[in-house]
Amino acid sequence: MIAQTTVIGTVEDVGDNMFRVDTGQQDVNVMTAAMGYDPLDDEGYQKVEAGDRVHVTGQLDEDFFTAPDLMADSIVVLKDSSKQQSQQNAWTTDNGGDQS
Repeated sequence: MIAQTTVIGTVEDVGDNMFRVDTGQQDVNVMTAAMGYDPLDDEGYQKVEAGDRVHVTGQLDEDFFTAPDLMADSIVVLKDSSKQQSQQNAWTTDNGGDQS
């Protein structure tokens, strides 16, 4: 690891121990295996999913500029895509819209 940094962006894809974040300038692979909990499983309070806007702090991999990998120390979900969709569905239903 070469340096600590922070990235902010939208989760594009989620795997077993990693997810990809689009920062607007490049895609960054965020590795979660070293964290004290798994933010990608169905257990616990935090669940990172595709479409979420996240703030990730962690250690850069030595090959960051050719294969951008970030070993996550902390993850904050700034905008939860599942809650946003639920709120939109509720608004549509409350205002007489069709959810289909």
